Amino acid sequence: MYRADGKFNMWPGVDAGYYDDSGVADFGREYVSAFVSYFLLEANRSGYAVRADMIRKIHASLGIQDAIEHGRLDRREEGRTWTTSDPFALYLRAIAGRPDVETMDYVKGTLWGKMDYVERCELARAYAASGDTATAAGLLPSEFMMKYFRRSRGGDFDSIVKRLSTYLLTLHEIRPSDPRISRIAAEIEKYADGGQFGTTHDNMYALLAL
Repeated sequence: MYRADGKFNMWPGVDAGYYDDSGVADFGREYVSAFVSYFLLEANRSGYAVRADMIRKIHASLGIQDAIEHGRLDRREEGRTWTTSDPFALYLRAIAGRPDVETMDYVKGTLWGKMDYVERCELARAYAASGDTATAAGLLPSEFMMKYFRRSRGGDFDSIVKRLSTYLLTLHEIRPSDPRISRIAAEIEKYADGGQFGTTHDNMYALLAL
């Protein structure tokens, strides 16, 4: 459901914001909103008709219109939010044409050791979308083969299909002729059952990647 502030809810009537009762940011809802924004930004970038006012509000929800200049990189630790420092949000800013390279560098230098597999791919994608494929290539995990694990039903809906698809999307953006691309695509296809990948979320990631 589209909100007046440019974000999206999974269900109608959920308008309490993106924080839980204790004031902590609700990561799951932030991710759902960013995921919907991702498809709309990609559609707009590919020439499909997306309402201009909707794109403007998505930009505002990503902090693009009200970017704050910071004098020192270590000040990013002050008041960091999901929107300003999550690798997926940084990738969205990059494909929207407003990459926040300062924060990308901060995240790479300070938070890299705490980032999971998908986050590392998304940060690499952010650099690639910003035109820095050399840095992106250095951030891409070296191994894409992994053991199956149970799909997450909340948060960022982590799954084996999402991880493989994200890796494939990242690799294609950095090295479109890489010989591993066909192997990764074949690995993703192993998880299809009757043309489906188990959830709408996995179906969308696999469709984008393949």
